[in-house]
Amino acid sequence: MLHELDALAKDRYVTPFEFAVLHFSLGQVEECRGWLSKAIDDRNFELLSIKADPRLAALRAHPQLAPLIARVGVVAPRAESIFHEAVS
Repeated sequence: MLHELDALAKDRYVTPFEFAVLHFSLGQVEECRGWLSKAIDDRNFELLSIKADPRLAALRAHPQLAPLIARVGVVAPRAESIFHEAVS
């Protein structure tokens, strides 16, 4: 998969966030950290999902990545506030 993403990146823009998630899923935490840091520096729009997407729970919980994720500054909305807005 990583080779496919590298090949795709030669033809179109692939965000640093996509590389970070793929490296993390392959167990390559150091590579993930580098790409995640680049995504933060680039203010990659996909970072908006990092604190709310359930598929990224393991990434959020990883102790080596927690300081980077804290830099994102996105707060996941509380379920009760979403419900309150929906019924108001």
